[in-house]
Amino acid sequence: MQAVLLDDGNWFLDLWSAQSRLLARGSAPASEVAALAPALTANAARWAPPSGLEASRRRFTATAEAVRVHGRPVPDEARVRAAEAPATAPAAATPARRSR
Repeated sequence: MQAVLLDDGNWFLDLWSAQSRLLARGSAPASEVAALAPALTANAARWAPPSGLEASRRRFTATAEAVRVHGRPVPDEARVRAAEAPATAPAAATPARRSR
């Protein structure tokens, strides 16, 4: 997992596979990172390819929503399948500025 603190105080998170494939990416407030990071990594094994930018954003969004709404670190299978369907979940906006 790669985490970058953004200028607005949020964190931008990228989750990569051992084969250097992007599995999930998006931004979250600092108050959610402690619950979100383990939830994302818990799903890494089943988020095998195909991957890509849009799929990684949908996975991040579905996981973040599950953590926020249900207080669970891992979304249920139906939510993950719905998030991975191209027409069902909007892509998360990519922040324009990053702090390095």
